[in-house]
Amino acid sequence: MSRLVRTLANERFRWSEAIRRSAVVAPRGRFLLRELTRRPGTAAYRLRDSGLAVHVRHDTGDIAGLQEIFLNGNYDPPPRVASALAAIAHDHPLRIVDLGANIGLFPLSVFARFAGVSVLSFEPDPDNARVLELTRRANARAGGWELVEACVGAAPRKVAFHAGLHMESHVAGAADPDAMQIEMVDVFDHLAGTDWLKMDIEGGEWEILCDPRFAALEIPVVALEYHPAGCPSADAGAKVLALLEDAGYTVQPYVERSPGLGELWALRC
Repeated sequence: MSRLVRTLANERFRWSEAIRRSAVVAPRGRFLLRELTRRPGTAAYRLRDSGLAVHVRHDTGDIAGLQEIFLNGNYDPPPRVASALAAIAHDHPLRIVDLGANIGLFPLSVFARFAGVSVLSFEPDPDNARVLELTRRANARAGGWELVEACVGAAPRKVAFHAGLHMESHVAGAADPDAMQIEMVDVFDHLAGTDWLKMDIEGGEWEILCDPRFAALEIPVVALEYHPAGCPSADAGAKVLALLEDAGYTVQPYVERSPGLGELWALRC
């Protein structure tokens, strides 16, 4: 295939994806124009299905995040999990903790699904947190939503953190020249009474899952993205299943996108 043909094919794909993603928001035309012209910067929209406000950074992974959550349904609970969450919500307003909140797209999907829900979001990347805070303030009446700008783990301490990578910002090695020092909080100080734990923290999940306090919490629903980084064994998929089963969870059908990297739902109720 010639370079010109490849370029035209790539552009056709980019236009197709931009048109598909633009269906999620309003005004659609403004979103599409910014995507097609690759104009960077933060912009505000409304989600077409719920009317909730959302802020995204164009020409970044934020746009793929919109697709993952509002087109692909990455956090749409499978049937058994949806039934469990509905039963809990019938009893009391859901309390959700969002570890690795990025720009706050997951809470928006929750607010559209459940009334009266409260969300506690943790996001350590300063620019991600800035965008999330814009969205949080714009949706002040969407439900209780609190943001903590900190990293999460099993003990409070200072850690090196590689920021500015959007969805892939992560705890770094102490010698990483690009890392900044940020606060890590003991997440177990914040998890009591949680009904639904969402965790996507680029390898930081292992410290939490391996702590004996995790099983003792008996959180009914866990939505987890697991990663090979930081895994205490060579097979991250097998390790996460073993940890969750030992903690009393039934793992629902899940997707492993590549060796050691996958998304799953775990149910304990």
